[in-house]
Amino acid sequence: MINLLATLVAIWKVDRWGRRPLLIWGMALVTAAMALTAILLLLKAPAIWIVVLLCLYMGCVALSICGVIWVLLPEIFPNRIRGRAVSIATFAVWTTNTIATLLFPLYVEEYGVHTGFFTFAGLCLAATLFFWRLVPETKGKSLEEIEQHWVR
Repeated sequence: MINLLATLVAIWKVDRWGRRPLLIWGMALVTAAMALTAILLLLKAPAIWIVVLLCLYMGCVALSICGVIWVLLPEIFPNRIRGRAVSIATFAVWTTNTIATLLFPLYVEEYGVHTGFFTFAGLCLAATLFFWRLVPETKGKSLEEIEQHWVR
C-alpha cells in the first residue's frame, strides 16, 4: 500500500513539484532511512522502529526514483536516439535491480545486514549527489529545449 500510494502521489505531483526535487529530496530521505536502519540494526533496537524506517524507505523510493525515472528517461535523450537510448537505459535499470536482488542475501550473509544497509545508504548518497549535480530539471520544458541543454 505504501509503494502504491507514494507512486500515485509521484505521478500526480511530478509536473507540479518537478523531477529534480522529487529525485534529490526523495533519495536524500532514502539515504537517511537506510543509514538509520543500519544503525538501529547495530544497536539491536526494537523491530517496530526498523519497520517504520523501512516503510519510510519504501515510500521515498516510490515517490522519487521509481516514480520519476520513467518520466525523466524519455525526456533527456535527443529525439534521434530516444527509442534506442530509453530501451538501453531500461535494460540497465532492470539489470542492476536484478543483480542487487540476487546479491543482497549473499552480501548480508557474509558481512551482516547492517553492512548491507550502510552499503545501500552509500549508493543512495552517490545517486543523490549525481541527481543534484548532473540531472537537469525538465519540468515545463519542450523536448527541444531539453536537447539544447545537453548541446550546451
